[in-house]
Amino acid sequence: MTFSLVNILRFLLLASFFYGCKSNDMPEKLISEDVMAKILSETHVLESKVGRLNFNSYDSSSVAFQYLQKRIWAKYKADSSIYNDSYEYYARYPKKFSEIYTNVEKQLTEMQMSAKKNEKKDE
Repeated sequence: MTFSLVNILRFLLLASFFYGCKSNDMPEKLISEDVMAKILSETHVLESKVGRLNFNSYDSSSVAFQYLQKRIWAKYKADSSIYNDSYEYYARYPKKFSEIYTNVEKQLTEMQMSAKKNEKKDE
């Protein structure tokens, strides 16, 4: 899990440099850093779950992922536009983006530890 998070973080930091040339205007509806970390954490877990569902086609996986992703956004009172605008905004600031992903990694680690703890209880 950590290996893929490191790769994701590297990719996102690299992508943030490409967004750096855009306007520095803050979106009207910006998702807070804390909530963005929660959304990203849940999205990474969702990607993993959908990947393990063994759908017969990529299209089926994509449809399932998009449907469930919209539920995550709704949970945090966002939509694709607000999420994408916020993501692009944070991507323009590598330090903020790195801090968000540090929080994402912490949340995913906590989820993993909690899952292991629950597995031990079930044994």
